Amino acid sequence: MIWGLSISLFCLFILWVGWRASLNINNLRQYLVAHQNFSSLALFSTIVASFVGAGVVMGTAEKSFQFGIGHALGLLGFALQLFLTGWWVAPRMGKFRHMITLGEVIGKYYGNVPQILTGVLWLSFCIGILTAQMSAMGNLITSLLGYDRTLSIMLSAGIVIFYCYVGGIRAVVATDIVQLVLLLLAIILVSVCGIHYLGGWENVVNSVPSTHFSPTSHLSGWDLAFVFLSFLLGDALIPPVFQRLLMGKNEKVTRKAYMYSGLIILPICFLVFSHGLIAYALDPSMPKEEITATLFRTTLAMPFAIIALVGFISVIMSSADSYLNAAAGAFVNDIIVPTSGRAFNDKQVLNVAKITTLILGCVSMFFAIAVQDIMDILLKTYQFWGPTLVIPLIGIFSNKTLPPWGFYSSVLTGGLTVVVWNTFDLETLTHVSALIAGMLANASVYVGAYWVSVARLKKSAVPSL
Repeated sequence: MIWGLSISLFCLFILWVGWRASLNINNLRQYLVAHQNFSSLALFSTIVASFVGAGVVMGTAEKSFQFGIGHALGLLGFALQLFLTGWWVAPRMGKFRHMITLGEVIGKYYGNVPQILTGVLWLSFCIGILTAQMSAMGNLITSLLGYDRTLSIMLSAGIVIFYCYVGGIRAVVATDIVQLVLLLLAIILVSVCGIHYLGGWENVVNSVPSTHFSPTSHLSGWDLAFVFLSFLLGDALIPPVFQRLLMGKNEKVTRKAYMYSGLIILPICFLVFSHGLIAYALDPSMPKEEITATLFRTTLAMPFAIIALVGFISVIMSSADSYLNAAAGAFVNDIIVPTSGRAFNDKQVLNVAKITTLILGCVSMFFAIAVQDIMDILLKTYQFWGPTLVIPLIGIFSNKTLPPWGFYSSVLTGGLTVVVWNTFDLETLTHVSALIAGMLANASVYVGAYWVSVARLKKSAVPSL
């Protein structure tokens, strides 16, 4: 009874926060980047809350339970990614502040077709993420409270869809601030209470094989390096990252928010690593899917367990809402507007974005409920972002762009490399993931095309005799 009441009150509060933030939204820019006047604290909150999702918290705990510290160390690549985004990308954002989606950046340099391609790639990426997050919300509530999984997904996902629909990015940021506080409290509580329950950190360490503290006990140094690179590059410069680069008051605010976000990921990595160790010390034979539920039931007193539960739900909600909002913006601004051949007024394009939010949210919810087998296929779409668009985006931010033939060549090479790598299972043979192989192939073609285009320009600049 107390669990259900607590969840209900939390959900009602989140709905109220989202609704309050929805007032006076009149156009697509306000729906996606608000008035571009967020403070460092608000921006920091939405960055951390958005990108510390179920994979970072529960996924790392599961990997740590099974294999030890290696995965947690690999996750430091994600911390470095956020830090570098603040240090290197944020100061270069001045000339893009009038834009609202990443596809616009691609479109400015390479035309409408690449802009549409960016939107399509992002949508496929997004539906996979949303499906995974909504499925995780349903699984968490079902495992802890015993509710029907379908009902759990519909209720939790419905809340996210509603406040994203009415409030856009302002509702996302407002709820992210609340959710970040709960998220951090939950992660800390599980670690502190779990260690206390087991009689101290020394007892935890003594209950776990020493190999769990060796980074290369289950991963070779080569494999560990590729895990690190995958976290560093896999979702670099995705639309929600770009969206938040536009939302700060100025470049200094944005730079600070991203760099601090990267720094706070460091303790989060090791806190969630400790969750896996605590679970192992409790019962090394438990299925990894039951780690979170076991930690809640065994180590946390009722008030702390309730805080932890809403905190872990916040972990998932705060990621899902950000991806849903960015996906709706990409669909409208990078697909509908370029392909329609007509001009929309502010009200029309805002309404299309809101309807898109509903449709994408409901499609993802349907996949999470009814087609669980599609998860692996959807999650494979993650591999295509880095190998196709990250290298061209780095080129744009470095002022080293290509002619259209070079752009298409690098994107196609990266994408085909991923397909070939997966088709022939080359990761097993080479121990190099499709993501890394695709990015290396893309980068090689991009650099080659750049030097060819530079040489042609120099040759054309030489006066004929």
